[in-house]
Amino acid sequence: MKPLKNILAAIGILVAITIIAMAAAPTLSNNSIDPASGNTTTLFDFSVTFTDPNNDTATYVNVTINGTNYTLSETDPADINTTDGKDYIVTNRGPFASGIHIYNFTAKDENATESTTVTSSDKSFNVTDTAPTFVPPDPTGLANTTGKYWVNYTWNAGSVNVTDSYNVNMNGTWTNDSANTFKNVSVGPSGWANIIVYAYNNSGTGTLSTSNVSDSVQAPSAPTFVPPNPISLANTTSKYWVNYTWNAGTSGNDTDSYNVSVNGVWGTNGTTNAFRNVDAGPSGWANITVYAYNNSGTGTLSTGEIDDSVQAPALPKFYYTGNRIWDAAQEMSTTYKWTPQSFSGFFYDIDNDVSSETMTITLASKTDRNIDEGDLVYESKPVNIKYEHDAWGNYTAIGFLAAKYFAGYTDNSVVEKKDMVSKGYLSEVLIDEDDKHTITIGSTLPLKEGYALKAIDISVEDTLVRFVLLKDGEEVSGSDEIVDKGKNYVYEKKIGSVSDVPIIIVYVETVFHGRETDAAFIRGVFQISENPTKIETGDTYGIMKVKQRSVSGIKMENDDSFDLSRDSTVEIMGDIKFKVADSDTLRFA
Repeated sequence: MKPLKNILAAIGILVAITIIAMAAAPTLSNNSIDPASGNTTTLFDFSVTFTDPNNDTATYVNVTINGTNYTLSETDPADINTTDGKDYIVTNRGPFASGIHIYNFTAKDENATESTTVTSSDKSFNVTDTAPTFVPPDPTGLANTTGKYWVNYTWNAGSVNVTDSYNVNMNGTWTNDSANTFKNVSVGPSGWANIIVYAYNNSGTGTLSTSNVSDSVQAPSAPTFVPPNPISLANTTSKYWVNYTWNAGTSGNDTDSYNVSVNGVWGTNGTTNAFRNVDAGPSGWANITVYAYNNSGTGTLSTGEIDDSVQAPALPKFYYTGNRIWDAAQEMSTTYKWTPQSFSGFFYDIDNDVSSETMTITLASKTDRNIDEGDLVYESKPVNIKYEHDAWGNYTAIGFLAAKYFAGYTDNSVVEKKDMVSKGYLSEVLIDEDDKHTITIGSTLPLKEGYALKAIDISVEDTLVRFVLLKDGEEVSGSDEIVDKGKNYVYEKKIGSVSDVPIIIVYVETVFHGRETDAAFIRGVFQISENPTKIETGDTYGIMKVKQRSVSGIKMENDDSFDLSRDSTVEIMGDIKFKVADSDTLRFA
């Protein structure tokens, strides 16, 4: 039996032999040259693919050209897998002398056990001599002729070398390889023709002349004919437009069209119409200017113009408001408003010339008798009213359902500002006067709602009066007040949820001392009701519902649709109603 160590040694030799046998050789493929041939000025690129079954990298990859080695570089250094091929290239080799040149590729793998060198088969490429180059002479004799409205250029070839063609630039556009020695261009009246011409020789890769000929020529201008001024501008007007007409001038040149400005806008230039209709709107202005235009040359206007300013008719006086009766047969808006001037039932203060109430209806058309929900709107806004006693300034009043109510005290008032409308309280104005009254000790000044003002003491020396207020003959708690002459007695009370509302104001003009009695003279009394009308959003009055209640006033709308039926009476609210005519034409008041 052989010793164990001899057996193991034999096994190691066998393994080594097996490893050596497995180290397969690399291969080279896809060997190529670009371009495939050339001349004595050409540079070439050489490329090959290195493949190793063992994924060994290449120690080197060379191309040998006529016995000279050139090293190739990896095209993708990140590619580390050679089993599927790795590309190598060397660029810009040459130039080479004319003739046939032999090349092949050589590579060696990097294997720790056994490196293998491989060489591709020989290939060849052909290099020819470079074709001679002949520079053509510069073109000569550039000349031009012009007409309507063109420019024609001509030139000649220079001498010595051959001129095969010309490269021509006209107004920035090149026409190359033209054999013509002329160029015609249409440029329009007064247009420019800018030319540059190079000669060209086909030798070698093609050669331009070292210089060029160039020129710039302007074509003739077009003749100009000035048209005569337009004449006979006239107008007609109606609802609510202005129509202008005019005529062409009769002397001199032709009128091809007109340039027309209306209200400063040149929106109709080049029109052949001798009229212009303008929708000016009610009372609108149509301001027109007209020039004649002739197409000759670049276009010419007349030296003068005709112009006019006309106002369209106004709307009828009662188009939107002002008439008590709305009549479809009349020119009236389908949105119509009644005011105290057209409905005497609404509140109007003639002394202060102020009104508060309006009612607006919106009709779908002049024949539609159905009034949709929300298309009848009642509005009332607070207005300033001067106290009868001028020194007190103003208070505000508001009309509601054709009656006058107190709305509040203003900044310009004898007492602190108070707003009652936004709180929903409307009090009747009971007294507003500047009459003179005399009140002696123990006597009273009758007021409204059971109130009376009683003088209980008068001090002539101090010009003071002590008052108490009576209600139904009983003294009102907290009403005792001492007032100096030239001052006011003011009684405040809570009205609804509004505290400290002055409901009685009395002005003490002077205090008098007589033989038998002393007296105070009153001049100025103002009283509002302590029993207000309460208005809440959502309240209904007839067919109207309160939609808004604010410091700005009260707004109501019809809560449901209704009809203006022929020969009917439509109850709106309170004493306000519509009376509809017994007629096919819708008419109501």
